[in-house]
Amino acid sequence: MDFTLDSEQTALRDAVRGLLGKAYGSSETRREVTKTDPGWDEKTWQRLAEMGALGLPFAEEDGGFGAGPVEVSVVAEEIGRVIAPEPYVEAVVLAGGLVAAAGTAEQRAEIIGALAEGTLVPAFAHTEAQGRYGQRAYAVTASHYGDAWTLSGVKEPVLGGARADLLVVSADVDGATALFLVQPDAAGLTRTSYSTFDGGRAAHVAFDATPATPLGEAGADQSAVIAQAVAAAQIAYGHEALGAMAFALETTTEYLKSRKQFGVPLMTFQALTFRAADMYVSLELARSTVTWATLVLLDGDADATIEAASRAKLQVSKAGRHIGQEAIQLHGGIGMTAEYSVGHYTSRLTAIDHALGDGRHHLGALSATLDDHEVLEPLP
Repeated sequence: MDFTLDSEQTALRDAVRGLLGKAYGSSETRREVTKTDPGWDEKTWQRLAEMGALGLPFAEEDGGFGAGPVEVSVVAEEIGRVIAPEPYVEAVVLAGGLVAAAGTAEQRAEIIGALAEGTLVPAFAHTEAQGRYGQRAYAVTASHYGDAWTLSGVKEPVLGGARADLLVVSADVDGATALFLVQPDAAGLTRTSYSTFDGGRAAHVAFDATPATPLGEAGADQSAVIAQAVAAAQIAYGHEALGAMAFALETTTEYLKSRKQFGVPLMTFQALTFRAADMYVSLELARSTVTWATLVLLDGDADATIEAASRAKLQVSKAGRHIGQEAIQLHGGIGMTAEYSVGHYTSRLTAIDHALGDGRHHLGALSATLDDHEVLEPLP
């Protein structure tokens, strides 16, 4: 099969690479940006909007550009190459995807149009201590009096939750998981920001009889919608990880070529060359799996997409850990310093691993489906 990007996709990749390369041309620049809230550069976010990157996955009638998961993967991979801290997957693919799938026509037009223009940054508040990687809500409950709805409970961590201009919140409604929209200035809403180990931002978000607006049909169970949006985000995270792993491998191989020991380049030692080759194998296996998952998502089969996303996430978890750790070790002492880039790439790969289900979670989920398949009768 031919996985080569077409001319428009290549132009998109080159444009995003040029923009992010200028914004985060050095690891020092990224460190400076992530030191202060919101943890990413709002000017860069606006430039991404101007080139159309924020509206790619949404329908034109909703204010988007009618592209698909392949174009989203192009942007995500370029973000990963420089580990840009902008919340592309969180805001566009996950929160925006939920609005596109569950929202009314008016909600889609208002929210997605503003998101595509870069004037609104949404965040999905879903993770709870009780249900770490599940698709249902337990800790936040919704109550209604007539047409008015309120939320009570806690969500944590909410990636980008303190800066978000709009919260998309999952909440329990009589045993079902519904979706709601909460404005940042709503009464009873408390958001406490803190830094994550990869330089990002998350928040402890508490609701105390906080007014909310149903996203789509009031009180309807949106578990299936959440599962699909999460699967799309898992695949996009996979592409972001591919970009980070590719850069880590390139940096490591260049170091082996230039760094000398006993008067010869490190690449002279076969053991080190073999380890770099193993890193390449891990990268390509992850790339094949994530690319396959992207094509499954493109086909639109809901159940197949969820399984493909889980398989891709598991492979990315294995490859990210392998490549990140080897990149640090093959750089020796310099790889352990905060000033050098490979440690930051490994931190980001670790954060991606734990976002929306880590490798252990997906291994368990896939293992649980082993007896769902038919047993083939042996040939006579």
